[in-house]
Amino acid sequence: MNCFEHQFDVWYEKLPNSDLFLDLDRIKNNKKEIFNRFYKKLDFGTAGIRGKVGAGINRVNIYTVASVTCAFSFFLNSRFKNPSVVISYDTRKNSFLFANTAAKIFIRNKIKVFIFPNPEPIPILSFAIRKLKCSGGVMITASHNPPEYNGYKVYDSHGAQPSDVSEISQIFKKIDTLNYIGNVEFDEIFNEGDLIYLDFGLKEEYIKCVTKTLKNSNNLNVTYSPLNGCSFDLFYKLMIRSGISEINVVEEQRYPDENFPTCRNPDPQNVDVFDISLKLASKKKSDVVIINDPDGDRLGIAVRHMDSYRILTGNEIAALFLNYLVEKKVNKSDRNEKFLIIKSIVSGCLIDKIAKFNNIVCKETLPGFKYIAKQINDLECENKLHCFLMGFEESHGYLLDNCVKNVRDKDGLSSAIFFCEMVSEYKQNNKTCVDVIDGLYDRFGYYIEKVMSFEEKDQSKIKSIMSSLRKKNSNVISVCDYVNLESDCNKNESDIVLLRFKGDNKLIIRPSGTESLIKFYILSSGASKNEVIDMYKLMENFVLDFYSTIR
Repeated sequence: MNCFEHQFDVWYEKLPNSDLFLDLDRIKNNKKEIFNRFYKKLDFGTAGIRGKVGAGINRVNIYTVASVTCAFSFFLNSRFKNPSVVISYDTRKNSFLFANTAAKIFIRNKIKVFIFPNPEPIPILSFAIRKLKCSGGVMITASHNPPEYNGYKVYDSHGAQPSDVSEISQIFKKIDTLNYIGNVEFDEIFNEGDLIYLDFGLKEEYIKCVTKTLKNSNNLNVTYSPLNGCSFDLFYKLMIRSGISEINVVEEQRYPDENFPTCRNPDPQNVDVFDISLKLASKKKSDVVIINDPDGDRLGIAVRHMDSYRILTGNEIAALFLNYLVEKKVNKSDRNEKFLIIKSIVSGCLIDKIAKFNNIVCKETLPGFKYIAKQINDLECENKLHCFLMGFEESHGYLLDNCVKNVRDKDGLSSAIFFCEMVSEYKQNNKTCVDVIDGLYDRFGYYIEKVMSFEEKDQSKIKSIMSSLRKKNSNVISVCDYVNLESDCNKNESDIVLLRFKGDNKLIIRPSGTESLIKFYILSSGASKNEVIDMYKLMENFVLDFYSTIR
């Protein structure tokens, strides 16, 4: 009998009369499925675990959640005298169950727990960790993944995803998930103060922090969708407080639904998620369409222009943000110190040109907002947080200066409210965001950026692909290998290759940190639209030809 078959038998014997047993019983004659669930333990990846919900050590269930919570508990107890955590969760399958499972394990390990009574988005979790001065936090979510997924994100005392999770990961690997079978599903009376439910007061403080410096948007008509996630309640209050005159909510996507019935991949990067919102926006003549992903850290935008709507890319949203910040803050400042933006290396280059023209420092990090957060934390330690303007990733993740003192992860809510202020001001001046972004292209050059993803579950195949890309190919001027450059980072996360083509054109390749994918980031630019289209096609064909040869 193989090891994974033995693991299956142990789980099967120890889980009678439970949903997980029924899940195992359903696959007991399916060797392929048994292998997939038991051939390895879930990886502790970018900032936690993520996978399909179900029975097995390679699935997200109360036992894998219990074991990763135990690992995090050991870590916190080794670093803090009286540790405490905040727990939040989204609207996915079993999120409430997993959040309560984590709470029980933390309390068993003498860690004080603050928990939200209802699903709440990532920004308010990060805010709560900082406000309550907790040692860390947990978000039960699989972000933008399909409905069969869930996960567990770890946060540090800054309210950020930790940049180095190697110690927690090593502890997690040593914990035998099976030891927790029969030991998690328990009812016990906690001591007073072990478990504290957070009330509306904390959310009210977040709302005040977000809106205190913003202008009233009382001329604005907004269509909003939380994609059946957990952001509606908080963001609706933010819109009301911002004075938005007309708010249209997409009813089909308003309420929590673990099945995400209107879109299989609830991700603002996918233009398909805008379909229902755009129909409502057209009917109501909305100025802007706002979409948050299920855990509220990402922001999708479509803007009205001449009776139609344009869905903005993540890089275009960032360029608009920076241009507006220049108008609002940089041009009105008399400080000698330079302002600063922080972006990932796979994000677009238009923002670099805007920054350089306005004497703004542009720092780059590896992909993953935790690296941006680390740079922000360093600024805070150096008393230079006032220099910060914006951190962003092309995958629609933003943190702006209006909330950086209070939040240390992507904030799809405060950035959306800031975008509303921008649209409102442009509307007063008879401009749209399309006018502005097209003007930026005319001024700084044209850009086409796209991510091409290929599913690869075989790790040896991924290594082989990355190795072959490190060799110089035709049309490639130079190769930059980040494994050699980023020696202080996790090698899996710095497994990145940058290929330079003629001009300022780049192709960046990396394995995903959360999914079984290899991602190819095409960053093409040119002085004219035709020039950038030609370069984009050249690099796109390079990717397609390369992949056709390795199949």
